[in-house]
Amino acid sequence: IACGGWHSMAITDRKTVLVWGRNAEAQLGLGPTVRSPKICMPTPLTALSQPAAPRVIQIVGGLWHSLALSEDGVMSGWGSHQSGQLGLGPVVNSTAHNTKHQPRQIPLNRLVKQITASGSNSACVTRKYLSFSSPLSWCSPPLVCTAYPDKGYVYVWGLGFSGQIGNGDKENAWVPTLVKPLEELEAKQVALGANHVVVLLNSNKVFSFGAGLYGRLGINSENDQSIP
Repeated sequence: IACGGWHSMAITDRKTVLVWGRNAEAQLGLGPTVRSPKICMPTPLTALSQPAAPRVIQIVGGLWHSLALSEDGVMSGWGSHQSGQLGLGPVVNSTAHNTKHQPRQIPLNRLVKQITASGSNSACVTRKYLSFSSPLSWCSPPLVCTAYPDKGYVYVWGLGFSGQIGNGDKENAWVPTLVKPLEELEAKQVALGANHVVVLLNSNKVFSFGAGLYGRLGINSENDQSIP
């Protein structure tokens, strides 16, 4: 199960994804024909529940967007893309272009083991070792990859004004963006809060970056940090 800002999601034992709650920004992913601003009962998200599609193993929600991770390590996203939180690339200044009514594959040349979302940000950790399917024809466009050994890299995308992308600036990231200061380290888990990021390494060390107000980074300071 997972909750976003005003919506909720669940994965059943029959691999069906259910969604309900606010839908004004298409965060339920039910398609452009479902124009209701809210859905008050769990409703199947058919785009992710097709028999031929890989099983969804994780779902997460931000304020106005949602992400899913399938068992083959591929991410998809839907809902608001106003700040880049879907990772689908830059958009024009138009509400119609900033909203994705159905799940869209998030392009990344690595397979993913964990996703998270909060507010207008998303993040993931890649798998340590990859086993690619080529092509992944269940989603559009298909993603063609080549297998190679990997480790747990951290990617963050979306809003950046507090430094939560982690690369030294405060610009929005419109695609999944590698946190380069952590590139030589092996990440185990990433978590997102209100404009800040916390990363757990396999060595059990913890790094944080982004908004520092109220001491949320745990570094004895309330200053924002744009580098872990």
